[in-house]
Amino acid sequence: MGPGAGEEPPEVPYDRFIDRFGRRVIDMGQVQTWVTFRRSAPIAPQQFVMWPSSVPPPSVEYGRNQNRFNLFNRPSYEDLEFKAWGTDGLVEQSMRQAARALVLAAFVAVASGTAGAANDDLLTVPTGVFVMGDPQGDANEAPRETRVGAFRIMRHEVTNGQYAVFVAATGHRTDAGKAGAGFVWDGRWRKAAGAHWQAPSGAGSTIEGLADHPVVQVSARDAEAYCAHYGLRLPTEAEWEYAARGSDGRRFPWGNASPRQDAGPARANFGTVACCAPSAADGHLKTAPVGSYPDGASPFGVLDMAGNVWEWTATTFPGRPDERAIRGGGWGNDPYCLRVSYRHGNPPHFSLDMVGFRCAADP
Repeated sequence: MGPGAGEEPPEVPYDRFIDRFGRRVIDMGQVQTWVTFRRSAPIAPQQFVMWPSSVPPPSVEYGRNQNRFNLFNRPSYEDLEFKAWGTDGLVEQSMRQAARALVLAAFVAVASGTAGAANDDLLTVPTGVFVMGDPQGDANEAPRETRVGAFRIMRHEVTNGQYAVFVAATGHRTDAGKAGAGFVWDGRWRKAAGAHWQAPSGAGSTIEGLADHPVVQVSARDAEAYCAHYGLRLPTEAEWEYAARGSDGRRFPWGNASPRQDAGPARANFGTVACCAPSAADGHLKTAPVGSYPDGASPFGVLDMAGNVWEWTATTFPGRPDERAIRGGGWGNDPYCLRVSYRHGNPPHFSLDMVGFRCAADP
């Protein structure tokens, strides 16, 4: 059993090596157990990644003519690339840091109870009819009666820990990882170099200690890949809104009262009341651990449907065929954007530090 949540992973000497046959990943006692435990198959010989700088790899052919390649020779841990064996011989570039980063990725994947299967806490939402929209909202929130068939939806947003398990199992590479950048909010949206799900605010940032926080810097396509891996899907806009408000017309998951930063208990993680900046008055400046605000539960018991992070849906944004609807508002939004009917759209390849997701399924 490895360190508990919040403990610092031990330093990894660079002269320890990753076993190319999968019998061990890093030779450092108990840590190897959880790294290996989270891998679904042994590492194939051609997937060797790192050896001691003092010992040449057993065969040059695995790395020949490759200037750079990734841990496990798979395009998953986007921020962990380092130079290895090439035509000019073994080139060491921060091997100590790369080994440490691998342990960090494994630590994130297992540090909390939310790192398990994606479908272990799906709530059933029965068939229902409700009025979707808000007569006092934006033009695209015009009220309309909507019928929704029964479905299931995750109680919580998908966490960093859960996403790490998915990446380790599939080798999935996110859109932000491939692009080398993602969008971050600091009073305005800007593109940040090096931002992806493991570095949500850009190069140098980390998710260490945030295993139970919602994963961000994932596109709609990344979210769909995760859900599909577990036999799930993204919810439609109608499903999302019904799960958030039920059929009584409430404006927020808990009722009609707007959330406040000066009155407890807090019901959501959101920004300043006057638009739009992050606020730590609810206990968290940016993301919060999922399920931190039980008083903000929806009528069906779904948590964090207002604030924390926006959530991708499967629905195209009306009038914008190249955009996907996102719902729920996030840690930097004001109460108006936390209303269950509020709608926004983003291109499905966009990745942002205030947007995550949860999965749904047929009954």
